[in-house]
Amino acid sequence: MGGASESDDDDVLSTESFFMTCKLVGLTLDDMEYMTIGACLDYADEYIALKNGDSEEKVRAANQADFDAF
Repeated sequence: MGGASESDDDDVLSTESFFMTCKLVGLTLDDMEYMTIGACLDYADEYIALKNGDSEEKVRAANQADFDAF
């Protein structure tokens, strides 16, 4: 009673699944050496969003007010 059920174990990110995820999104060991775990996971999330076309357009064309402010 009070312990974790087996279905909760499916949500745990193991070391092996972390490395596999990084490999699938194209990160190398050299890349991961300079990144935190969070940065690697953020990279994987962005990579998947871009591949699925789910990423919002974050770039907009500059207008005259932007040039004036510059």
